Amino acid sequence: MCCAQLMSQLPCKLLLLTAALLAFVDCTGGYVSAVSLNGLDNNANSFNIENEPIACEYPALTLSVRDDVQTLDPLHDPILVRRQATPPRQIGRILDAGMVLFTGESLVSDCGYRAELGLDGLRLVMDTEAGAVVYWSLVSGHHAALAFLQLDEAGELRFYTEQGQALWNSNTVLGKGSTSPYSLKLMNDGNLVVVDAKQRIRWETNTVQKSCKSSELWTDFVSAKQNGEQPVLFDYSYAGYRNSEVGLPDVSLLQLELPIFVVTNYGCGSMSGYCDAAFQTAIDLAVSAGGGIIYFPEGTFYLGEQFKDVSQDEERFMVTGGRIVIKGAGPDKTTLHWVGVDGRADFWNLRFKGEGRTGNKAIVVPYAFTAASSTYVQVDSVQKFEAGDCVVIAQDGDASTAEFWYNGEPFDDDWNAPYVRILSCIEKIVEQDGAIFLVLQEPLPFELQTVQGGPTITVQKTRFIEEVGVEALSMTSEWKTYPEEFQHKSGGITENGWNIVAFEFVRNAWVRDVYFDSVSGAVMTETCMAVTIKNNWVKGKKGHYGFLSRRSRGVLFNENKSTQHHGTSLQSSDINSVILKDIMDVGQSIDFHGKFASRTLMDQVEGGILSGNGGHDSNLPHHAKGLTLWNFQHRGSTEKEKTSFYDFWPQLDLRSSMVEGRTDPTYQTTNLIFEAVIAGLQGDEGVTVDKRDLKLYESLGAAVEPASLFEAQLAFRLSGYTKDPLER
Repeated sequence: MCCAQLMSQLPCKLLLLTAALLAFVDCTGGYVSAVSLNGLDNNANSFNIENEPIACEYPALTLSVRDDVQTLDPLHDPILVRRQATPPRQIGRILDAGMVLFTGESLVSDCGYRAELGLDGLRLVMDTEAGAVVYWSLVSGHHAALAFLQLDEAGELRFYTEQGQALWNSNTVLGKGSTSPYSLKLMNDGNLVVVDAKQRIRWETNTVQKSCKSSELWTDFVSAKQNGEQPVLFDYSYAGYRNSEVGLPDVSLLQLELPIFVVTNYGCGSMSGYCDAAFQTAIDLAVSAGGGIIYFPEGTFYLGEQFKDVSQDEERFMVTGGRIVIKGAGPDKTTLHWVGVDGRADFWNLRFKGEGRTGNKAIVVPYAFTAASSTYVQVDSVQKFEAGDCVVIAQDGDASTAEFWYNGEPFDDDWNAPYVRILSCIEKIVEQDGAIFLVLQEPLPFELQTVQGGPTITVQKTRFIEEVGVEALSMTSEWKTYPEEFQHKSGGITENGWNIVAFEFVRNAWVRDVYFDSVSGAVMTETCMAVTIKNNWVKGKKGHYGFLSRRSRGVLFNENKSTQHHGTSLQSSDINSVILKDIMDVGQSIDFHGKFASRTLMDQVEGGILSGNGGHDSNLPHHAKGLTLWNFQHRGSTEKEKTSFYDFWPQLDLRSSMVEGRTDPTYQTTNLIFEAVIAGLQGDEGVTVDKRDLKLYESLGAAVEPASLFEAQLAFRLSGYTKDPLER
């Protein structure tokens, strides 16, 4: 009997556990015993799980289920079990699918997983020789509220909302290394527990995070921040839309205050010819209105006819106003089919673009040292600035900047000297003891200093458009049927023919829930701040890369999936990009493309491999200081990739092998990264790293706590620690 049939026979609050298979797994992931539960009393509101002793460093309780689950009515069923829209991910990270949904989404307890709360009184009780403890329990009154579970240093399981607010603490959970017999009881006060007969519930250990070692790097970060000192780790938590301090906008609420421009109202019909004129009309109307939602209803819309015969920059679709969202009816319902082709790397079919730099400029006081993580710069004049202005802090490169950037390490004569481009906004202006300070909204990513005879540092006003986004649609192109295949470094149509969405001089923006099918490049951010690229999928015929960021600051790539040649590409003074829980293709290369990308975090990324970086000799190294790999899953596609040896800073006479086409059998090619930090590197067991040139290396083969560095840093920052001596 399926749950839908059961619902017709029972009152709303009397649901039955019909049948389930329970299996137990040892710490390496092998099943050791299994038992079936059948024919439970219709009036039961709990069931028991008994097991022999097992020893795990941190046993992970996972109630999981196949994805062929009967969907119940979420408005009337007190306990919901439903199919997931996305395929299951590997156990060992925040899971989106494959979990039994007793409360509407998932029920997991381990180092930093999530559950969606839907009922009062649901709890999981564990009995050990030490007595019964509540292992998991629902917060009374919090219905359908997405929450995160995290095991803290005291051994307590904490519940967090999406904003990181603690809702409730459980009792102490099963301790490290326990070998005591135990039993589990899943209970729901007032309601019966329902599991569809097709489902399987199992106890299984975490096959990715084999243990959850508390990171010394994290301990250092917290202690240093609390004591006003400089931690080893950079604070990456400012990445994302509005510095990730709020969630992405709900467009259904924006519709209450912004006009809606439906493209079919301007002469464009689904499957009825090109929609260039209608789309441009909608864009112009939205810009003139000071914002709006440009809506593509269900259907397929052909765009880009105007690009078929010309290659003029001004011929692309250009959005120059803020508060404009391009939205579809859903990625499975609305498709934009791009026809026009160009072949230049800088040509993108749809570009959002702000004004950029103005003439307003000040000089940072020469020889005034400003420490990393400070939130101020001292300037010679503020006559052209006011609070709220955004700026670019710039310093050209020479031998002195190279000495500073690479801590005196040998610098190759063929390399361009590193330069500085930092984007920020002014929170306020402070005059103190005759000195003038611009207090910034985000901390500086590294120290600022000049030397006698060296390049000056300038602060220049820059104008961005804000609150723009693209969401809930699919985009495809003629690349799908083009007769040739992708050719890396071809420099033409086979590499860059169909680039789709670009943001330039844009702040507080997003692209979410978009499927890109057979494109050259999906999304680029250039000279942008505080952008979130979330839950997008690049698939189909292989192209160059899925996502690219250059000269930007604080771009958050979150839970994206791509099968392109490269993973996310970063280059040209890109700062504080965070790649969080993205899924790379097996064997897919990262792409740090040179010109001094810095302060990058790859957090809980399913690789992919750590080689394949591109860039010309003159643009080396591939990545400057500040790269952190946190709980990265290395997944090679060949035996060579699975047994890679990574030397990220080889001696000077071997660096010519870093350029593609010039190989040295001793070293992994296309990798030149300065002072990287690696914590919790997992996956292919044959991978080794030369630790001598890393800033710090921690926990090879096992995950570290916190599971997500970005999420932990964000929660810590929002707790309100003091940031800056000037503020104090």
